[in-house]
Amino acid sequence: MQLRNKAGAHNGATRNFSCPPPEAPDSEAPRFRARKGQIILLDANFFWLDADIQKVLMLWDHGTSIAKIAEHIRRAQTEVMLLLVHLADKERLPKRKGGLY
Repeated sequence: MQLRNKAGAHNGATRNFSCPPPEAPDSEAPRFRARKGQIILLDANFFWLDADIQKVLMLWDHGTSIAKIAEHIRRAQTEVMLLLVHLADKERLPKRKGGLY
């Protein structure tokens, strides 16, 4: 999801937010203080065409680096890495000599 203003400028990769403390018994109250945090990767594109996933898997099988895969399919290295994590989580990413690199 890419966040852009009307002029097309990027609005940033993270958003700050505050999370209210969850309900907790009084004895556990110090553990449940409100926390500040960030939602990350707002500028990453998580949509992948099936054909591009197949290209990534083919290039991965041939030992291509993440940087070269990203260059070949014209995507950010972060997006390629996230796809590889997703595929590994779904047990669809074959192991290869040299691992990620």
